[in-house]
Order: sequence, then C-alpha cells, then structure tokens
Amino acid sequence: MRIREFRKADVPQLRRIHKERGYCFKFPETKELIAKFNVEGDDGCVVGFAGAEQIAQIVGIFDSEWGSPHQRLEAIRLLHEPVQKALRKKGIKGYYIWLDPKWPKFVKRLKQLGWAEAVWRCFFKESE
Repeated sequence: MRIREFRKADVPQLRRIHKERGYCFKFPETKELIAKFNVEGDDGCVVGFAGAEQIAQIVGIFDSEWGSPHQRLEAIRLLHEPVQKALRKKGIKGYYIWLDPKWPKFVKRLKQLGWAEAVWRCFFKESE
C-alpha cells in the first residue's frame, strides 16, 4: 500500500467506489479541493481518497446585555451579508458555527437566519 497525490484520471475509480459504497454526500468537486491524496493497494488500484475543502469557522462575540434580544438578533443578521461576501471573494463556499451548549435557545435564532443544524457527528483536529 502507498499514498500518492490525486490525479484527474483517478476520478472514475473514485466515483465507482463512492457509488458502490452508498455514501450519502455528493461526490466532491475535486478541482476545488486544496489537498488531495489517494491510497493505492499493492496492485496499484486506488482504494481510498482524502481531500480537504477550504471552509470557514464563524466566530462571534456579542454583548448579551446590550439592547433587546430583537436588536441583538438584528445585529447578527446584518453581519451575515458582509461576512458571506468576503468569504465568497476568497472562494469559500461553506462555513460552520460551533454553538456553545450554554446558549440552547440560539438554535432557533440561527435557523431563522437560514442556518441548518448538522445531522452528522462532528470531530475536529488542530494542525500540529
């Protein structure tokens, strides 16, 4: 087994694996990935792939004692457009927010602003 960089010619094999294994996520746009590697078996066939999308993590800091709940939500809503615009300029299509468990009511507010709650479990790793 060996690791090697992804090649465009690997797409048919990876699409086959993706389809046969029934992954419930869309096959990635490989040209948009910022890191792409394959695992080859001893026979030279591609048996695995890992790629990285460029995404953003949204960080928010707000004074929960300022104004009314409506004013605070409006302030957050107003931030959406300039942040989205800046991310699109950088080619970033996806972004996430990690909601502190001590703010459970904020889930409803995020959904009102168009956010979707993740179904899959999430794990993270910081670069070493």
